[in-house]
Amino acid sequence: MFDFLQSLIGDYTVHFISAIIDIVICWFYMLILCSEKNRREWFSVRIPLLLAANLLLCVGLSALRTNGDTLPMRILFELGLAVLELINIFLLYREPLSETLMMFSSVVVTKNFSGTVIPLLRNLLGVNDMESISFFADYVPLRDWTIHLAIQLLFLVAITCLFRRADSLSNTSLALPGSLFIFFITLVMKCIMAPVARYYQPTSFSLSIFVKVLIAIMYLVIIAIRAGLVTRQKIETELQITESLLRQEKKRYTEMRDSIEVINMRCHDLKRQLSKLQDKLTQEEVEALREAIEIYDSNIHTGNEIVDTVLYQKELYCRKNGIRLSWVCDGRSLSFIPPSSLYALLENAMENAIEATIDLPNEQKIITINAFREGSTVQIEVSNYFDTERAIQHGTSKEDKVHHGFGLKSMRYIASSYGGTIETSCVDNIFILNIHIPCP
Repeated sequence: MFDFLQSLIGDYTVHFISAIIDIVICWFYMLILCSEKNRREWFSVRIPLLLAANLLLCVGLSALRTNGDTLPMRILFELGLAVLELINIFLLYREPLSETLMMFSSVVVTKNFSGTVIPLLRNLLGVNDMESISFFADYVPLRDWTIHLAIQLLFLVAITCLFRRADSLSNTSLALPGSLFIFFITLVMKCIMAPVARYYQPTSFSLSIFVKVLIAIMYLVIIAIRAGLVTRQKIETELQITESLLRQEKKRYTEMRDSIEVINMRCHDLKRQLSKLQDKLTQEEVEALREAIEIYDSNIHTGNEIVDTVLYQKELYCRKNGIRLSWVCDGRSLSFIPPSSLYALLENAMENAIEATIDLPNEQKIITINAFREGSTVQIEVSNYFDTERAIQHGTSKEDKVHHGFGLKSMRYIASSYGGTIETSCVDNIFILNIHIPCP
């Protein structure tokens, strides 16, 4: 094969093979790391066309590299390969610029980190990696290539766990400034640091080891920076969603408060006029009105308008769905929490409890809520039965699975805003939510 290539491109053969190996490895990592959902149209047609174009461009790059073994030529050679790899990603995957840059960085870091550590392992075993790919004194092709590929695969699996983006919110794409920062560092490492290191490392075996260790550490730093930036972006995204949900809760509270005021006025009127209306209404309508008045007249007067509003709303819903709701609430102890925040806390807690119990057998359709002051803190405790199997298998039964699941997060966010904490526990199929907030 080597002789055939040499007959076609002559002196360019060695560097041509080097470029092709680099591109092939890049493609391999790219197909593993990049999301299949974002492939461009005619993906299977683009691949052979791009491969053909890559072969031609690699001939040009190898010619450039062969014409001089100077450091600038090595840097230009690596820069040409980097541009080619970036173009391949862009033409094969439909992604925003930030994600395309992150794909490139992920592919390059994964490939070059393993390409640095594997020769370093040989050096530490006393083998000159410039002369052999073996980890042993003797070279056995089948054994040594198997070991080499197995280690490459291990690196791929390990780093893929860090870099591969799943199609979910937990793997949030990095914003453009962060992507550009990582891209720039990766480009400097690939196109400047690595060529400079390889240019000088043949002068000394100990220098070669030192350079490889340094490069490996720098790639680990890139991995750490990337992970930190992605984690930060993920937290910021979750906070944005949480704040958006809280704004929605505030709006819902305002609407619900207005509705309750209207209901209160109508209940007062109905209590006075019910005897006059009985002849004009059906028996079912009369019973429904009596039930509403009964709920209104029941002890939903906790000393806090927001608590009353939520309990009144949920009591109506629970009665309609056969859920027994009981409470012992000192609403006055919660008066220092702003209305919209308190509403969001109680609304989310009650919604989660109702969702967990609504499909349970009648004897388990029970929700209890207690709110009281204990020492220097106030506590809100919500307990309910739940189906363990369903909770494990489905997580949430709501259709909006992206935003739901943030209910508990938004509650934690609110509680932490006032120096509080949230604890959850399960005892005998009973889920218990405890909110602790220090009094001002």
